Amino acid sequence: DKARGVYKTRITVMENGRAKRPWYSLGTASEELAKKKREALLVDIAKKEADAAKPSVDRAAPRFAALALEWLDGRKGRVVFADSEDGYVKRWILPRVPAETVLADVAKAHVRAVIRALVDAEMGHQTIVHVVGTFRRILDTAVRRDLLVENVARQISLAQELRDLGFKAKDQKQRSVLADEEFEQFMRCPEIDLEIQIRGLVARCVGGMRTRDVNALTYEHFDLPDF
Repeated sequence: DKARGVYKTRITVMENGRAKRPWYSLGTASEELAKKKREALLVDIAKKEADAAKPSVDRAAPRFAALALEWLDGRKGRVVFADSEDGYVKRWILPRVPAETVLADVAKAHVRAVIRALVDAEMGHQTIVHVVGTFRRILDTAVRRDLLVENVARQISLAQELRDLGFKAKDQKQRSVLADEEFEQFMRCPEIDLEIQIRGLVARCVGGMRTRDVNALTYEHFDLPDF
């Protein structure tokens, strides 16, 4: 702008889907400063255009975090391993899915982030399977409610992801089973709490029960007067 003695520039911008090239005053007669101001202007315009292109967030859209917590509440008192699932969700899943994430935006990247965190923490293979399984079941609920069209967590091969991350399963612990004589000593020992002995008896009589299954039992499950 010769009349004012300052530099001006033309920049292509998008307005309502159409390209325009308006003039912008750089407000300086210094060529060096004008170049810096033009670069800053380009960055500012690019940011505004990017913000304008972002889809508006539907505040009424269901959030993943809300569904996950609701899902957990529905499992308490009904599923034996609900406490374990609570830990899986709150320790591993929710920290890797931002709180404002709507269900429709849950992506494979979120599932992979959970898997990567578990591997980095050197968790066991079974724990990884349980956590990813919990993630899948939460999204299954969303699909059943027609909140999602598909479950992205079921589109991921856990085995392949673990191979890609170089995961190596830890050596499996050998399970030990008490011999009949040892179990009799356990039941006769006066120093062992009665409640522990009852749990041990249940585990002995009902094959295949895991510790968490036995620990979930309450006195209402036992006929104590006739025990």
